[in-house]
Amino acid sequence: MMAFAPVSAKASKARGPKATLTTGALIVAAGHGLNILLMAEVWQLVPASCVISAGIGFT
Repeated sequence: MMAFAPVSAKASKARGPKATLTTGALIVAAGHGLNILLMAEVWQLVPASCVISAGIGFT
């Protein structure tokens, strides 16, 4: 989350908060979709959680 906060701030300054929140929500949705696809092993939870965290950090 902390890695995407500066990117989110720059995007919000350039495009506005509406675009930033929409992009963050799409990243979170992609992470949840990835979580649905990767449910065979326990380690597969880590990449999906990283994508979800990146989306939360982007919003």
